This record gives sequence, structure tokens and C-alpha cells, in this order.
Amino acid sequence: MPQKLHCARCGRITLHPAVVIGAQPFGRVCARKAGLIEPKHRGRASEACRDTRTLDLFGGAA
Repeated sequence: MPQKLHCARCGRITLHPAVVIGAQPFGRVCARKAGLIEPKHRGRASEACRDTRTLDLFGGAA
């Protein structure tokens, strides 16, 4: 039976460690918190545009 890898920072079982330093595996969340890997850079959502053909729900905007 293969040895289970445990995260060196938190001790949880890691199936696919993000970083291995020496013999110590780090999970992706712990590696990100420790500054070992860069966080994902997500694209910015597009700006909402007002639809002039639709009436307002409460009619407050004129």
C-alpha cells in the first residue's frame, strides 16, 4: 500500500501536492498562503450596461 502524503503546513492528506520542498509536500492552498506559488489572476468582469428598452422595476428612475 503506497504511503499517503501529508501537507507539511497543515497535515491534511494531499493527493496532488502543488510544491514539494525536499521531502515535504505542500497542498495548493497552503503553498499559496506560504507564498510558494502565485495566486490565480482572474480577468475582470465586463461592465454592466443599461438597457434603455426595458422599463424600470419600481419606476423611480426618470
